[in-house]
Amino acid sequence: MSLRRLAGAASALVFALTVVAFAEVGLVALLVVFSYALKIRLIIATGSAGILFSPDPLARVEVRLFGAAIVASMLGVFACGLISAGWRFRFWRPRR
Repeated sequence: MSLRRLAGAASALVFALTVVAFAEVGLVALLVVFSYALKIRLIIATGSAGILFSPDPLARVEVRLFGAAIVASMLGVFACGLISAGWRFRFWRPRR
């Protein structure tokens, strides 16, 4: 395997991880914005610790995401990001 192919593969991997990171940031931002707009208490629980987003302390509606839901969400976004990056650049080749 030549160094050029290795650099191309590393570049594609970094690009795919960047796409996934931006998708994750967008997902979290949408969750927070909609929880505030709809006046829903959003709780992200990861083990014994957690994060609480609450626009109103007396809000009756609550969305609680546990560790397994967060992991499944991240894996889903990761898979979609990799698929979309792979589909977008399926014919891309490094310059010779």
